[in-house]
Amino acid sequence: MSREPRALRRAAPPSGEAGFSLPELLVAMAIGLIVIFGAFMLLDSSTRLSKATAQRVDATQRGRLALDLMMRELRSQVCLSGTTPPIVSGNATQVTFYVNLGGPDQLPERHQISLESGDLVLRRWVGTGVPPTMTWPATPTSTRTLLENVTTQGSTPLLRYFTWGAGSPLVPDSPLATPLSGTSLALVVRIAVALRVQPARDFRDGSARGWADLQDAAFVRFADPNDTGSVTTGQKGPRCS
Repeated sequence: MSREPRALRRAAPPSGEAGFSLPELLVAMAIGLIVIFGAFMLLDSSTRLSKATAQRVDATQRGRLALDLMMRELRSQVCLSGTTPPIVSGNATQVTFYVNLGGPDQLPERHQISLESGDLVLRRWVGTGVPPTMTWPATPTSTRTLLENVTTQGSTPLLRYFTWGAGSPLVPDSPLATPLSGTSLALVVRIAVALRVQPARDFRDGSARGWADLQDAAFVRFADPNDTGSVTTGQKGPRCS
C-alpha cells in the first residue's frame, strides 16, 4: 500500500478545485473573442441593412409624392389658343408649359418644372389679360421645391418627349430631340419622367445606399390618336381648339 508523506497530501488541491492551465485559458479567450467579434459583425450588418431600408423607404415616399405632383401638373396642360401649344419650351431637365388646375373660367398659368443642383423645382407665373393675349411677370410669382436630393437614372434624362409613331395602332413611341424646337413643341404627345431619389440630406451617411428609381408618363390633354388632320405631313400631334 502506497504511503505518501503527510505534508505532500496536505499540499495537493482537493478533488474538483483544480484551475485551468495557461494553454486552456488562452484557447478559451480566443474562442470567446471570435464569438464576440462575430456578434459585433452581425450587429453591424443588421444596423446597416436596417438603415438602408429606412433610407429607401424615405426616398420612395418623398419621391412618389413629388412624382404625383409632377404628373398632376403635366396632365393639366392647356393650349393658350388654337394655335399656341401647351408646351412653351422643353429640354432634358426642364419643361415650361401652360396649365389650368381650376375650373373652365379660371385663367391659365405658366408653370415650369426643372432639375436644379439636385432639387426638383416648380415655378409659377400668374399672368394678366385674356388668352391668348396675356402678360407674364418677369420673375416667378412663386417658387417651390418639390423634392430634394434628386439625380437622373444614369444616362436616362429626367424628361423625354414623344410623338405619335408611324405604326398601327398609333402609339406615342417616337422620341423628339431635345431641346424641343419650335416645330416639335406642337408635336409632343407624351412626356416621360425618370428620376432617382436619394435619401434626404439630413438622413444620409455618405454611402450610396437607400436610393429609389421612379418613372411615370403624362399624356398631353389634347392628344387624340383619331385626329388625322396632319398625318400626311408627318406633323401629327395634339390639336388645340
